[in-house]
Amino acid sequence: MAFKMKPDGASFKRENEDKLIQGLGSQVLSSDFSPNGDLVFVLWKPGNKSTLWALRNPEANQDTLKVQKTLNIGVKALPKEELVSMLNSPDRRLRRTSQFELVERNETSLLKSFVLDKQQSVLARVHALWALNQLEFRNADFYSTLVHDSEDELKAQTARVLGNLKYDPNGLIKKLLNDPSLRVQSLAAIAAAKLKNTGIFLRLIEIIEKDKSQHPVLRCNAIRALAETSSDAELLTLKIHKRSTVRNAAVNALRIKKAYHEITEFLNDTAVEVKDDAARALYDTLNEKSFGENRPSMQRFAQLLSNNNSLTFNVRSLAINRRLGGKEAYSRILNFVIDSKTDKKSRNYAFSNLLNWSKEHTLDPVDGRYFPIKKNNPVTISKDQVQLSFNAMQRLPLEDQSKLLNLLVQFSPQKTWAFIESKISDKKVKQEQKIVLLNFLAASKNERARELAEHFLNSTAPELRTAAVKVLSKRDYDLSAYIQNSLKSSQDSNELKLAVSLIPKLKNRHEVIKSLLQKFNSNEVSNTIKLEIFEVAEALGKTDREVQTLLNKIQSSNSTEMLLSGGNPEIGKRIFLTNTKALCSKCHSLSKSSMQIGPSLEGIANRHDSRYFLQSMLDPQAVVTPGYGRVSIVLKDQKSLEGILMEENTTEILLKTSDGKILKINKKDVQSRTKAIGGMISMKDLLSKRELRDLVAFLNVLK
Repeated sequence: MAFKMKPDGASFKRENEDKLIQGLGSQVLSSDFSPNGDLVFVLWKPGNKSTLWALRNPEANQDTLKVQKTLNIGVKALPKEELVSMLNSPDRRLRRTSQFELVERNETSLLKSFVLDKQQSVLARVHALWALNQLEFRNADFYSTLVHDSEDELKAQTARVLGNLKYDPNGLIKKLLNDPSLRVQSLAAIAAAKLKNTGIFLRLIEIIEKDKSQHPVLRCNAIRALAETSSDAELLTLKIHKRSTVRNAAVNALRIKKAYHEITEFLNDTAVEVKDDAARALYDTLNEKSFGENRPSMQRFAQLLSNNNSLTFNVRSLAINRRLGGKEAYSRILNFVIDSKTDKKSRNYAFSNLLNWSKEHTLDPVDGRYFPIKKNNPVTISKDQVQLSFNAMQRLPLEDQSKLLNLLVQFSPQKTWAFIESKISDKKVKQEQKIVLLNFLAASKNERARELAEHFLNSTAPELRTAAVKVLSKRDYDLSAYIQNSLKSSQDSNELKLAVSLIPKLKNRHEVIKSLLQKFNSNEVSNTIKLEIFEVAEALGKTDREVQTLLNKIQSSNSTEMLLSGGNPEIGKRIFLTNTKALCSKCHSLSKSSMQIGPSLEGIANRHDSRYFLQSMLDPQAVVTPGYGRVSIVLKDQKSLEGILMEENTTEILLKTSDGKILKINKKDVQSRTKAIGGMISMKDLLSKRELRDLVAFLNVLK
């Protein structure tokens, strides 16, 4: 164990907290000191609840025993001289105890003298000053003396006390704001906000300008002081200030004041961060009442919707447009959607607002707070805008085309159907767009969908055939011929997977699945569809013993082979990032720069193959990556060593011990050793076969 303490205002905090317990590294989730002096920490434990540990010195020294005794007995019987000396104790509990007892005894004169005594420690003087704060002691000469003290922390705490007491004789807070110490300035700003001092506007601006956003706490306190001590008009004058940090501070001060009209003046700022903070200040503090009372400001914000703005800005402007409702706002959002320069995320938010236009919502779509959106009345758009939208269709990503069709069919159904007919029959239109149109027709329950799907079923493109089958399978269409033909002749893995999944619809389904199972281990069955065959056979095997017998043979021979190929890397990525059982991303990162419990996966496909990936998930202890497995070694001289196996070759072992040291061990000196044990648990019972296959596919693309 190793730690250092460093000053932190009137107290201390640990330095290099991440290195507090050497050798355990990132396994330490959290640590802190308890009131009795124990070092309490939590170690990461895979697959179970983490354990709380307490580290203490078994040989308590005399000082520790004395503190415990004093706290147990109490200080009521102690003379005031001993209480005062206790203010210099290195133990904070004793300092606080004596402080509160001196307050209880109303020792104002004694405390006053102690604070002014520069021979005492800073911490002791601070505790005495806090005691005077508790006693609500006010004296202009006393505090004027402290303002000129040589100790920065005492001046800072003087500012705090003056603010707490709402007492500022002779303009002391303004003097403290001019102190060279940033901490003194910070606490003086807090006091100024409480006192609502006037005449400090320019000094606060000077502090913010000079700081250049380097000290967040100082900046935050100065902004709060600006909000409490300046008028809306004064803050608005900062609109033309040359420093963006100052303009940004003005926006945030106006946000505190909820001065919506003045905030609107910053929405056209040249600095993105100022515009974005103005957007947040204007929208994130709204409620139903303030929205209704500030409609002119809301109208102006709505009109600024543009792809030249950031996502932060546009998300809020879109929400304002939806809340305002009406034809003008709807048309503004639609034009934003069809603009080719609009980025994907912004367009998604825009579509969401349009598709939910006539729906009520209790929670705000931006941040989820309670801020109801009323149901908007239906609107009409011009013929020109309808035509512009159709013209923009092919410029939009495929996933957005069906969303736009859903909007346009409300305004011009006949033109929408005619548009779809023309695109389907146009040989120049890509098959991906034709699939979008087919799926749109199917979702809208248009009778033309069945006819079009039947036409696509005879296409030479497997993608079109697959899309058609998905539509027809929901309409009681006889797909027997298609299934049989696809199983015999299709070379497309996605089409083959679909055909296998439809086998249960066949009258001769048992014969078909038996045939596939008998060919399972031959080259006649593609590896990419073996899992699909296995899953269908499992379902049919419940009522067919012959199928179950064939299935058992496969399970006993190569039940994992079917997981090596055929997975979906996109689904695998989603499992890696979000699956709450496997929690892959909690231990592994996709970048070498990220500090994680497990090894980085960056470029892993260049180093390993599918079999390695699958083995690592099913039997993670089979091969443990160097640097992530613990071993125990007994040397021939009977010395025992434990640590993390960092590296190993034919002659040498590198071992990292619990104190962080790297030991080089000659293999000739080793009598015995354990196998390296890693922290990962098996995924066999946590993920399905399909999920495992998709994860393998995802790992295979990490090059």
